Amino acid sequence: MILFALRESVNETTNVPPYMLVYGRLPIGPLAVLRDMWLNEGDYPTPQNKSTAEFLKDLRDKLDTARSYADSHSENAQQRYVTRYNRHSGIKSFTVGEAVLVLQKDSTSSKVSRWIGPAIIFEVQSPSSYVVEFEDGSRRVIHANHLRKFHTRTHSMSYNTSLLADTNTCAIVHESDSDFGDLVAVDLVERDQNVSALPSQKIDMKLLTHLKPEQQQELLQLLDKYADRFSEVPGLTKRVEHCVELLPGFKPKRMRAYKVPEKLQGEVERQINQMLANGVIRESNSPMVSPLVCVLKGKDGCNGVRLAIDYRYVNQYTVSDSFPIPEIEDIIQKNWE
Repeated sequence: MILFALRESVNETTNVPPYMLVYGRLPIGPLAVLRDMWLNEGDYPTPQNKSTAEFLKDLRDKLDTARSYADSHSENAQQRYVTRYNRHSGIKSFTVGEAVLVLQKDSTSSKVSRWIGPAIIFEVQSPSSYVVEFEDGSRRVIHANHLRKFHTRTHSMSYNTSLLADTNTCAIVHESDSDFGDLVAVDLVERDQNVSALPSQKIDMKLLTHLKPEQQQELLQLLDKYADRFSEVPGLTKRVEHCVELLPGFKPKRMRAYKVPEKLQGEVERQINQMLANGVIRESNSPMVSPLVCVLKGKDGCNGVRLAIDYRYVNQYTVSDSFPIPEIEDIIQKNWE
């Protein structure tokens, strides 16, 4: 049964079985015979006798039909293979004075090649041929396939460590640190930054490339019409309040504040005052106090500071809300529908 199935299997390139290209017809296996008998209600047609000339003419016509069908599908398949193969390929081009690496054999008798250099492009002879000058002053004409761009490697890097000088405090953490668990943070935007700019002037047009030009224009006009509905300052809504359910035995505790480095005092006070002015936070006299944590954004705080809260003590007595996580396939299918 497996051999009969292989005879009827379709080739991926030609989209026809090899058997059909040889005999001009599909192979007749046990399943095909059984199917024809069922369709003809048990009366399986008897074969018709043909002369040799008629048989050969009929065979030639079937072979021509199968060949034309296979040729058309082969062209489409080959074009599909070429498109996939060239998806990540590109034309190499270099400019005069650019540093490149050259693919060269280790010796005349060796079959192993390696990249040497860097060398300099001295002259462009054609879109794919370049005159390359080596460090010893010699020049050679090399094809672009044996060249690639040379990227300078950085051997050392220096940075300013004054931001972390002798703090010896756990008020500073990095984004990669996992000891504190999830850190609740608020990113701030200056109130006076681009306030007068319309929404159509702020949006990245690359995000609208999936829309037609007319649709893009309609969307931008709609955003500008209701420009007062948009703001870069974090807002506050009181429509919903979140209640944190605590376990029995919880006692409020005034946690000791972490020391903030002197270098960060000004930025921390600025962000706190800005959040107070925007209504994001408010003054409190609660018996429960959680310490402030300064998260350094980027490598060693090169991108600024993010304020967060250490809620580890409260999390120990918090009742978690259990809810089923939806299946990702269901979400994708719902969006497509």
